[in-house]
Amino acid sequence: MRNLRPAFVIFCAVTLAPIVATAQLLNGGFESESGTPPQTADNWNIFNQANASTNVTHSGTYSLQTYGPFTPLSTTNFDASGAQQNITSGFSAGQTWVLDGYALNWSGISGYELSGSNSFGVAQMKFFTGGSGGTLLTNYQSTTYGSGNVSMPENVWQHFIVTGTVPVGADTMQIGVIKVGMGACNCGSIFWDDINLYQQTGQVNTNSTTSQRGVQLTWPASVSANTQVQVTTNLSSSTVWTNFGPVWQGTGGTNSITDVFGSTPNKFYNVIQVQ
Repeated sequence: MRNLRPAFVIFCAVTLAPIVATAQLLNGGFESESGTPPQTADNWNIFNQANASTNVTHSGTYSLQTYGPFTPLSTTNFDASGAQQNITSGFSAGQTWVLDGYALNWSGISGYELSGSNSFGVAQMKFFTGGSGGTLLTNYQSTTYGSGNVSMPENVWQHFIVTGTVPVGADTMQIGVIKVGMGACNCGSIFWDDINLYQQTGQVNTNSTTSQRGVQLTWPASVSANTQVQVTTNLSSSTVWTNFGPVWQGTGGTNSITDVFGSTPNKFYNVIQVQ
């Protein structure tokens, strides 16, 4: 469940707190569907060549396939296909929000893999005033995956994270996942799945930097359960485990925490599931 490895770390004092969500992203796994093929994922505004798909998923039955755009084939202008969802409550200026999920460049069907020098995908967190058709205040984006950007290997789900601060005056948060292309030679698909949105709380305090040996723990986060790291200096039939660090929200990503050796280099670690 977890991976431990020694590390020579640059250690800064950090105060973390549990993650608490208030605004709600609906149908982030694209599992709720309606209509006839090409199906539209409930609660999302699907546009251009995009639809719910059962071809390949990160979890569950459905993912979102964004592909093309193909029309007109001779165009020299960029266009996009994708899905967007507008959230109008549950957030306020100054808060930090995190969007994460998974993207895939799939070659299971010929022609579905990314192609062309101007074909890529990106996840976005936008803030507007005056509604989604009003004034765009900020646009936070993930890594752009595809040609000319960050390499996107085939058939490997890529975990993305977008972090943004709510600007003053924002009344709409728009979440989007899109595939950008330009005519027939910049095609292929990107599949998206298990999209999460949550507020990150807590204060980060950075003191003077020191170099200390330590151990780094990494472990996969279930999408349905939170986790807690525990530590002890002795293993026996009466071992008492002590919680180390915050409760980590089950986002489906990969969590990581570092513990410097200090005066007690011999330690044992445990990761448990909590409510």
